Amino acid sequence: MNLKILGSVSPYPKGNCNCPGYLISDNNTLILLDCGNGALRLFDMNNLNRLKVIISHLHKDHYADLFSLAYATYVYHNLNLLDKRVEVYLPKANKLELLDYNFLTSLKQNYLRFIEYDEKNVITTKGMQVEFKRAKHDINTYYAKVKNDKNSIVYSADTGYSEDLIDFAKKSDILICESSFLSYQKKDNNNHLSAREAGIIARCADTKKLILTHFWPEVEKELYLQEAQKEFLNTEAAIDGKVFKIGGNYANRKRL
Repeated sequence: MNLKILGSVSPYPKGNCNCPGYLISDNNTLILLDCGNGALRLFDMNNLNRLKVIISHLHKDHYADLFSLAYATYVYHNLNLLDKRVEVYLPKANKLELLDYNFLTSLKQNYLRFIEYDEKNVITTKGMQVEFKRAKHDINTYYAKVKNDKNSIVYSADTGYSEDLIDFAKKSDILICESSFLSYQKKDNNNHLSAREAGIIARCADTKKLILTHFWPEVEKELYLQEAQKEFLNTEAAIDGKVFKIGGNYANRKRL
């Protein structure tokens, strides 16, 4: 599998950094975890026929570029460049998310197929499988685990500190984990993690690599990295456009 970082900051893009988006691929399928503001700038639209999109939760910094994707699919289909609807998986909505959910699913100019999911669902492709677990957040949100027969990548989405995430990420090859705060900023916020907490989760989960993300755009990423590495040394800060390769022979991989 390959992982490409499409976005790493929140709640707005700044400079060369987009809002959350993480593209995971094998030879057959592209799975985009979240589609925040600006994330599609780093996506090759020639790959639309292989794309599946999974939105972790209905906060706008995690789905805003779906509007660009919707219109792109509409145009590509009209040009006979897209022969099937792009699947977009959305969390089942309760009252807090219903307005966002209805707005997205009522988009007129699109060639998308919207599908609801929760933690009981498993998404299966030719070579990969995606599992879910409810996250600790103020609206309906899910961790995602993308795996094949040898490797796994876990994405925390937005979450407070939770033993469930530690269990869900056990022995993963990569944990993509939000680190919205430095420790001194966190105070009593239970909907997001500090960089230190992300490091503790990675250490307890015995993941191979931690990738920090969901940074405040006005703070240097290096500060988050320094804090997390005190708990878990093999940590990197997400850099938009960077590609990570996990297992396998990558000599003939298709372009992300």
